[in-house]
Amino acid sequence: MKKLIFRILGALSSALIIVSVFVPFVKVTGYSQSLWQTNVNTLYLPIIIIVFGAIGVLLFATNFKTELAYSTTGALLFFLITQSIPIINQGTFSTLNVGYYFLVVGTLLTGIMTFLCGLKSKQKVVEETKVEEV
Repeated sequence: MKKLIFRILGALSSALIIVSVFVPFVKVTGYSQSLWQTNVNTLYLPIIIIVFGAIGVLLFATNFKTELAYSTTGALLFFLITQSIPIINQGTFSTLNVGYYFLVVGTLLTGIMTFLCGLKSKQKVVEETKVEEV
């Protein structure tokens, strides 16, 4: 039952990653843009973020190789770190908007839910070893 809850939360956090592409990511002097709007000429970045979110949703929904969600989490963390460091160095962190925070929360929760889905209860492990001994 707990694993089902973790899978549902994992799918929702991966869906949050997809939503983060379309909500305002940066806001400067009353004007805001989403990731989709900022990359009009090269749409590969928003599309890849959407694909990473969709992979997470599919993996958690089907319960098939959920540990592959670690790769999407790692890629999105790399993107977030490379985007955040220059913003912090310039002192313009206040320009980040809801889309950035959706992406951060969705990425972190996807990683945590992947970890929790991969955990096995101690009782099952003990029972499996007893069966193998007999």
